[in-house]
Amino acid sequence: MANKRKRDDASSSELGIDPLECILRKLPSFLDVLRFKRVCRSWYSVAENYVSGPCFSPSSQTPWLLLPSYEEDWKEDDDKEERGLCFFNLEEKKEYRDVSVCREVYEGRCVGSSHGWLILLDKKGNLSVFNPFSGARIQVGSLIQDLEFTYVDAYTLGEHPRMLVSKAVVMSDSKKNKHKDGVVMIYGRKLVFCPYNDGRFIELDGAHPPYQDIICSSAHMVSALSEAGSVEVWDFSGECFPTKIMDMTPSFPLKTAELGASFHREVLSESSWMGTGNQLDPHEEKWVEMESLGDQVVFVGGNHSISLRVEDCPGCMKDSIYFTDSYWERVDEDYSYGGHDMGYYSLRDQIVKPFYDTQLWKMKPIPFWVMPNPW
Repeated sequence: MANKRKRDDASSSELGIDPLECILRKLPSFLDVLRFKRVCRSWYSVAENYVSGPCFSPSSQTPWLLLPSYEEDWKEDDDKEERGLCFFNLEEKKEYRDVSVCREVYEGRCVGSSHGWLILLDKKGNLSVFNPFSGARIQVGSLIQDLEFTYVDAYTLGEHPRMLVSKAVVMSDSKKNKHKDGVVMIYGRKLVFCPYNDGRFIELDGAHPPYQDIICSSAHMVSALSEAGSVEVWDFSGECFPTKIMDMTPSFPLKTAELGASFHREVLSESSWMGTGNQLDPHEEKWVEMESLGDQVVFVGGNHSISLRVEDCPGCMKDSIYFTDSYWERVDEDYSYGGHDMGYYSLRDQIVKPFYDTQLWKMKPIPFWVMPNPW
């Protein structure tokens, strides 16, 4: 019996694979990996090594919603840091309250959510990115040191940071490529880039300000949508300054042109040049009205807009747009109510339905979609 046990042990060591890692490789979702990590310290260590290694590649999954949590015994004058935050999982229709966040998130100083990272801007103008799943944080740079900064900007930074930086995205989901990755953002009317390895903010040669939305449409490709409907694309893959590879002002569908300002609600989506009701045909240089998203689900708001297949998003309805409140100007005002403009819009049924019910009057900090990312 002892000899058999020795032979089994030798076989396991010859494989060179931890049995726990074998289990991890078969787990179907990132949520299962999180549960695995919480079993004990040794399992946590194995999971950390696994997700940071070359064998791990996270599959597409439903974004989670980061939002303030509600407790019946809270009082109106409770400290905001004690009120807590939670993740809402659309697949399970369940809240997870043990969320790892930092002070800037509680203070409502998140200016973007991209590839699983929250982009944070503190009161001193320091920009950083933070992963609420792994706890990792990267200091990016200082707006005050590198950009033209007025007294008005200083006030806005202190009181309403999202009116100064209306949208920010990161270049990729990993912290492994710090020599090329960084943050791209809409700063006032400008487009600005700050690489992780440099910390200096670089103004891009945007030709159609002001801008409405930005995304990383593919690896190291950044697309920007202006309020007038123009689209510009930059290639960040080179060693030197980002190169603009597309600049077009497509025509609008007749119905959209008649609606005028309503087009300003359009957003880009990384799987295609798609807005909330229109899709860009780059060859014809025009926006084409969409009647259906097919098997796609789109997530928009203060986050990096994304489009996913419904089969990769358990708990979601196909041909639908899931949205959160991103009307920063009103949400940040000192009112007792706000931040509740969220739900999903079915293109097939042409109706808006809720996906989350809250008893909070003021949703602060504002809800953000966050794509689970272990790095």
